[in-house]
Amino acid sequence: MRFDVNGVTPMKTSGGVSGCYRPSSSLRRAPLLILVAIIGWLSPGTLHAESPATGGEYQVKGAMIYKILSYVEWPADLFSSENSPLTICVLGSGPMESAIPLLNGQQQKGRPLMARKITYHEEAKKCNVLLINSSERPQLPALLDKIHPLPLLTISDLNGFSESGGIIELGKEGNRIRLEINLAAARQNRIKISSQLLKLARIVRGEK
Repeated sequence: MRFDVNGVTPMKTSGGVSGCYRPSSSLRRAPLLILVAIIGWLSPGTLHAESPATGGEYQVKGAMIYKILSYVEWPADLFSSENSPLTICVLGSGPMESAIPLLNGQQQKGRPLMARKITYHEEAKKCNVLLINSSERPQLPALLDKIHPLPLLTISDLNGFSESGGIIELGKEGNRIRLEINLAAARQNRIKISSQLLKLARIVRGEK
């Protein structure tokens, strides 16, 4: 099955699940919620999102991150109220920084999203979501060891991130974005991930 919606072409994966997306140049400039509406989540199977050039790729990843948050629960005692903000931190330098303007000021599950860049690992203690840039690869093992006791959702597109103990990896498969989840690491961080999202991901067994 193939069809076009505003320049987006869903295609069948090898398992027959329509889950591949090729955003057009106009889509790459679309607001976050339009991207989310078009990407969506599909029937059970691995989610693939076709990635264009780097700028558009990270808009697609920003939309995927926004959608992922709707399937994640943090410990109830972490927030002072039901509308306390959800703090999203981007650690280090790299293209993940482009998610900040996409996510900041949005809402998810009634909580305002506050997205900002951080420089030091110690600052992660004040975050609920940590997006880890490519600049942190050399320090990744030490960083993950330090933050694993924290109720913190870690996300990165570093190759092998989930197998190294990160929770969610936005991996690459050719020209496609692939979702991988380390469920053991999520449980260790007291992060609950909906079974609906798990059905769309490849579950990996990493170090944690």
